[in-house]
Amino acid sequence: MTLLISGCATSIGLFSKGDKAKPYFGTQFDSHILANAQELSAKSPLLLWIGYPAALIDLPLSMVADTLVLPYMMQGTQPQMPK
Repeated sequence: MTLLISGCATSIGLFSKGDKAKPYFGTQFDSHILANAQELSAKSPLLLWIGYPAALIDLPLSMVADTLVLPYMMQGTQPQMPK
């Protein structure tokens, strides 16, 4: 339960129905939100007011949680690169 609270974006990647091979998903997710604030603002100003501070708080927590679950995430299959 502590893992879910400490890295919310990590739990999204961990429990998604897709492949497990998404190392540092939570960190990437939070970084995307922080880097694309205009995209959030264009969709909804409320989303910016809630999403940006939440991502800012969650980023360091997700870094720690992503590191802890990295061995589990690496057990999944990696997507194949097109030839």
